[in-house]
Amino acid sequence: MTMYQRDPELARIEQKSQSVLPIMLGVMVLLLIQLWLITIALESYLAANMALAAPTFLASLFCFALNLWLLKGLYGLDRTDG
Repeated sequence: MTMYQRDPELARIEQKSQSVLPIMLGVMVLLLIQLWLITIALESYLAANMALAAPTFLASLFCFALNLWLLKGLYGLDRTDG
């Protein structure tokens, strides 16, 4: 029988850090995709190709909204006391 007991606060911090890493990786990947999409949208707009510029701009806005949602969830995860 061991006398070792884990600190519950340390376990909670470790659990939070394990859930933060995938969220941050998702934010970084979405940010790179958004940058790629907005670059395509701007190049298409400058080339007067509105058929490609509008959908890529809308896809970039969708990525932005998804990033905001993920970051809001991350802030909510940080504020929870349980």
